[in-house]
Amino acid sequence: MSRRIERRDFLKFLATASAGALAACSSEPARKLIPYVVPPEETIPGVSTWYKSTCRECPAGCGVLVRTREGRALKLEGNPDHPVNRGALCVRGQAAVQGLYNPDRIRQPLKRNERGQLVPITWEEGERLLADTLRYLRYEKQANRVALISHRVTGSLHKLFREWLAAYGSRRYLQYEPFAYEAIREANRRSFGTSEIPRYDIAGAKFLLNFGADFLETWVSNVAFTRDFAEFRSDLSRRFVHVEARQSLTAANADEWVAIPPGTEQALVLGMIREILDAGLARNLSGVEVSALRPSVEGWDAANVTEVTGIPADRVRSLAREFARAQPGLALGGGVAVSDDNATTTQIAINILNYICGNVGQTIHFGQGTDYDAVATYRDALNLVEAMKSEEILAALFYHANPLFTLPATAGFAEALRKVPFKVSFASYLDETTAACDLVLPDHTPLERWEDYQPRAGVYGLSQPTMQPIFDTRATPDVLLALGGKIAPELARSFASQSFLDYLRSEWRALHRRFAPQQDFESFWRQAVESGGVWSSAPEAPVRFSPQLSGLPEVSAGAGNNAKELALVVYPSQQLFDGRGANRPWLQEVPEAMSKVVWSNWVEIHPEAARRLGIGESDLLRVTSQRGSFELPAHLTEGIHPEAVAVSLGQGHTAYGRYAEGRGANPLAALFPKPEGSSGG
Repeated sequence: MSRRIERRDFLKFLATASAGALAACSSEPARKLIPYVVPPEETIPGVSTWYKSTCRECPAGCGVLVRTREGRALKLEGNPDHPVNRGALCVRGQAAVQGLYNPDRIRQPLKRNERGQLVPITWEEGERLLADTLRYLRYEKQANRVALISHRVTGSLHKLFREWLAAYGSRRYLQYEPFAYEAIREANRRSFGTSEIPRYDIAGAKFLLNFGADFLETWVSNVAFTRDFAEFRSDLSRRFVHVEARQSLTAANADEWVAIPPGTEQALVLGMIREILDAGLARNLSGVEVSALRPSVEGWDAANVTEVTGIPADRVRSLAREFARAQPGLALGGGVAVSDDNATTTQIAINILNYICGNVGQTIHFGQGTDYDAVATYRDALNLVEAMKSEEILAALFYHANPLFTLPATAGFAEALRKVPFKVSFASYLDETTAACDLVLPDHTPLERWEDYQPRAGVYGLSQPTMQPIFDTRATPDVLLALGGKIAPELARSFASQSFLDYLRSEWRALHRRFAPQQDFESFWRQAVESGGVWSSAPEAPVRFSPQLSGLPEVSAGAGNNAKELALVVYPSQQLFDGRGANRPWLQEVPEAMSKVVWSNWVEIHPEAARRLGIGESDLLRVTSQRGSFELPAHLTEGIHPEAVAVSLGQGHTAYGRYAEGRGANPLAALFPKPEGSSGG
């Protein structure tokens, strides 16, 4: 029987294992720029070469063209052949080249010394320390106390991570994304039996009704939706109504913005459902389905909706009838800014609204959307925090994930991380989580590495190195594969002889058999790399509706007229996303679309609320909740409901380089750590 190794025993081992690693530390050698003597045949000085790849600045996975000259990547554009973005590219994708040349990139492996400083070491020393530690834990039968936390990955890399950990002996793998759309996933599972985020056909809708999904900014796949919205707008008879407490860029592009107290969206949806049922405008509903729906909406006549939301009763009725008569319409929800205790039941209500108006199968297509099942819920992340606090985790490996910044401070991740004896980061930048690690083995940036990525059904994107690595970095999957033989026989037999490119190519043989069995594999592979991937139309999956509206919680009326208390709306930044874009000066310099503010964030407050509280433009405000506080200047705007204040995510970094540190504040400091009960979001 194996003994359970205690944390103090493991710390003694780490002290011994790392003693030799620091002795060989030296400063970075001098570098000289040497021009071509005999240039490569494929390089013509002054002439650009274009490569197709996949953008990884967010989980949307758009196709990109990378312009290079003399072996240097200079500019990114959208790949016109890629089905996701069809040649367009958002501001974050355009700024990816600044991630490549960022002066604060990690240039070589780092190890924390006895004084607590991260100092340079060689790759041999770093890999030896990692291998010795993992081998020791496995020998002591503690392999399952090693955890890997990554951002969203799919395809070959996802499979490699799972197989590598399983061969090592660990089941602790967490894909963590701050925006994981848990409410949509859970609502769809309850409503339609699948947690897929479907394909929303905005271009095909006659009436678009949106409950806070910022589809032109950050929601799911904003470039694809922006393309669809342009087609939607080509027909001037179509209508777009946006319902949200804050006038986002998406709301500003609507025909009508309906300002609503935060957290009351569900009341409006239920009121619309009742009005449609009462008016006999529901389509393809059986008597059994109508009977099942009636009890959940019985208390939501237009007058009650008005009392909760402030929207006039006549407008509730006319909006419901207008939406029901559109053939087809589309209702969206599940945006980050409207996440609250009712998020899942609100999305279920939106599903019902779409269903009774005949939109499922018309503008909502299952089987063609995005699978987020591998991405952890926020509750899963909190469970990992608890495991770390209880010293269940002896080693944590982080791959391009920064939970120390993107989890609410009150979730306790910082305290939990201090209880993990050995922490390794495979990041490209010294973000908050990486700065707290003991060993840093820097990864290539997406423009320097191989990867495949499946953003939605039927689309298999490829990333290829568009230039040689600038610094002394190594692709993380290659590091793991190379370490296999030094850690465990099972890993050696499965992986040690492979590079990740070999592994990737072997996984793509299945796609070769599916897409082009008549071709030889090398021709198929070359064509796929040159095209940026392969894709085909995914068949639609029929779904059956099972209404789950019984027992909905009572909807509150929001913050009301309390002069000292307002609802806090935290929304993603179009430029900085969840904060991962904050180290790009281009993104910091781009004015925010509605406020025109740059290099910081701010508190949006309605002039009416500001007068009541004695607040003026640019006054420094302290925003306080029961869990924390932060300080930011005020920006008075009528683009926010009088009962709310709004703050963007992405600023407030305490690490992450010169362009990100010390700018603005992180509003997550004031959020409650409790997950939403239904979805864990």
